[in-house]
Amino acid sequence: MNYLNYSLSQDGINYYVNKQNTKDEKSTTYWKHFRYFHESPMVKMSYHFISYLWFLLVFSYMMLYHLDGRNTFDIPHWTEIYVIITVSTMLVEEVRR
Repeated sequence: MNYLNYSLSQDGINYYVNKQNTKDEKSTTYWKHFRYFHESPMVKMSYHFISYLWFLLVFSYMMLYHLDGRNTFDIPHWTEIYVIITVSTMLVEEVRR
């Protein structure tokens, strides 16, 4: 079990800091910090915003340039495949909620 060092900031928020004793524990803390950073709400919101913006750009590109009948193209364009996968994933996520 990890021993926690408790400290109270001036704002009244508790920060829990793991005490490190070995090099192995230090290397794992880098990965923990990396994971905590990418799991923070602000970073997750930024990733979600960027991915949604990318989806809108690809969708509008597909609607403008690659919305032809099936008789002109035998293979769907990569934008159509991306939009189908993204919309399917969004639908599954909404059903899961």
